[in-house]
Amino acid sequence: YYYPLGRERRSGFLAPRLSYRTHREFRVRNAYFWALNDYSDATFALDYDTAYGWRQEVESRYLYGTERGMNWFRVIHDEDRMRYKEHWSFTGNHRQDLPWGVDGLVKLTLRSDRFYDQYYSEYFEERTRRDLQSFLSLSRSWEKFSGTASVDYTATLVDEGGEELESRVVSPESGELGPATWTVPRISVSMSQTELFGTGAFFSTRFGYYNRLREGTVPFRTAGLDGHLSRPFSLFRWFRFTPYLDGSLDWYRTAADGSTDHVQPLYSAGIGGSTRIYGLFYPGEDELRHVVEPSVNLAWRPEIETDNVPAGGRTQYPSTILTLGLTNRLKLLRGGGLVLEAGSDDSYGATGQAVELLRWDLSAGYVVDAPEPVEQPWSSLVSRVYLTPVFAEWYDSLVIVQSRHSPYTWEMESFDLSVSFAVSGGGARPRLEDNEYDEPTDDIPGYEPLETDPPRDELEKRIEAGWRMGLTYDYTMARSGGQDIHFLGLQA
Repeated sequence: YYYPLGRERRSGFLAPRLSYRTHREFRVRNAYFWALNDYSDATFALDYDTAYGWRQEVESRYLYGTERGMNWFRVIHDEDRMRYKEHWSFTGNHRQDLPWGVDGLVKLTLRSDRFYDQYYSEYFEERTRRDLQSFLSLSRSWEKFSGTASVDYTATLVDEGGEELESRVVSPESGELGPATWTVPRISVSMSQTELFGTGAFFSTRFGYYNRLREGTVPFRTAGLDGHLSRPFSLFRWFRFTPYLDGSLDWYRTAADGSTDHVQPLYSAGIGGSTRIYGLFYPGEDELRHVVEPSVNLAWRPEIETDNVPAGGRTQYPSTILTLGLTNRLKLLRGGGLVLEAGSDDSYGATGQAVELLRWDLSAGYVVDAPEPVEQPWSSLVSRVYLTPVFAEWYDSLVIVQSRHSPYTWEMESFDLSVSFAVSGGGARPRLEDNEYDEPTDDIPGYEPLETDPPRDELEKRIEAGWRMGLTYDYTMARSGGQDIHFLGLQA
């Protein structure tokens, strides 16, 4: 409690936090927040659990080293009086801007006990995770090129060959430590889509090298070169077609039969076409636009011998597949009176507010040709509906309905419903992703790291008081006699 209230960052004790879990009894979290400066802070926590005992935690966040976001690390130590063991944990994320435009990123996870998170974490995703990954990467982007080099280490916490456990919490007696995997290194260099000599044809390519070392298995080393060539053109101004050719050349150090230096070429081709049909309506002063986008794609993959490709390599099943798609959009322009540009669905002019109220995607595939006869050549009909009835800045809403039907029996094979609604006021901060605890995001809209001390009015804008409350509901229909899943979440 402070008096008088102020906008500046202050150090002090945070409000205690109480939590309860059936197998952990009560837990009290006491923490002290230390505001070092405008670029860094730290939180020191001393927790007490009535089942396990005392627990110490230090977490620090800082804006040094990069202009792309927040770095952080967390250290935890505790003594488990139930198991008479001492535990510690270190988790960190550091991004570093290096010379010559190189971006470095390192994520490190260390545990004294492989079951640490499953016993102690407050987060369901961590309690049920069965492996830990740490990695280091260096990346750089040019005008048309980008490259990344990385190494990573993955530790499997339980035996992958064991039976599925009824309990999501694994005990030391129910699973042995699985194999660890090193990837040293992983290299990728790619060129984005580039027009070839003014011909209207576009080409993109990517080279990758992958070296995986897994305990108890033969090292998996592969390098591949991919290429994509396309030449879009229009017919009668209304129809757009894009023929394309894909090719790849993969090298494997060890093939499936044990031989070395196996080279595997793959290639495929296809053509896609689409058009747009518009309908305009004028309800009052607003303009409602109905956009219909039918599309078709024919993909051909020839029969190529890939039996000698090792497990984990790329193979190709020969086929000719026709994919049909239909998209319906309803877009509302508030205020109306603007002339839409010919052939444009996105530009509504310099004024007005455009809102996409509904989008409905339908898609289905048909096997035109395959090495063996296909009894049911039509694939399932997939439907996705997106509803965004947003008419004011103080609330957000989104409804997503996804379903899959059999074209032969018209029975529903799957169904998913997601509904989210949020209201906000004042200067509420942008909503973060759900994984912000694990990996503080650097993709917060409007986020700009502080390079120098900003003017006081600018700093006050960043920390303007506000509020936001959100409600989320998800439903997934069970498959094969399982149980339906309902999820309800509240954020404040």
